[in-house]
Amino acid sequence: MKKLDVVEELKMKWPDGVERTRIVDRIKQAQWKKTRTEYYTALVEELGRMGATSILISRHSDERTDPGVSVWFSLKKEDYSWQQGLGLESPAPTIQEIDDAFRDRAKKAHPDAPGGGDPALFKKLSEWRQQAKAWILGTHDHRHEYVMAIDQYQEARLNLCALRLAFSYIRGLERVGAPAILTQTLGAFRAKLVASTGGAA
Repeated sequence: MKKLDVVEELKMKWPDGVERTRIVDRIKQAQWKKTRTEYYTALVEELGRMGATSILISRHSDERTDPGVSVWFSLKKEDYSWQQGLGLESPAPTIQEIDDAFRDRAKKAHPDAPGGGDPALFKKLSEWRQQAKAWILGTHDHRHEYVMAIDQYQEARLNLCALRLAFSYIRGLERVGAPAILTQTLGAFRAKLVASTGGAA
């Protein structure tokens, strides 16, 4: 399995629209006995099997007050089309090279060029220039298109386990030959996760 881009933040980033569990309603789960590290590792591995390319695991630094865990992830590969689109041979071009390549290609496409140019291509060239500069400067933003969060268990490690199980069940749709249902399910889980409360871990 290829190395994933995985970040853990000890600052809760809870998704909008997902309700929080009241303290009195939090559940114990004596069957799940592994450590937080083991469940963390298992969760990352499960997401890797799903094809995740980037993962952010967010939780509170004080799990006594907030044991919730949210997992933000992307299944998209980063887009490097700017390199070919601007005709840049170097994988690490300078800002000057990016601007020169943009100007060279944008002359004919500019809307003010003779014949009206090609506005759609000009817009795409402008996007490629922006993406190229962001990549070189390290300011590119890898957006996570999916988020699943849970706080119904009393410990962060238990919520990590619940997330791992939920992803395993969702991935099971793919294993039984229903990739379209998997896609629909992921779409439905963009902002909410309902995890199983039983089963061995």
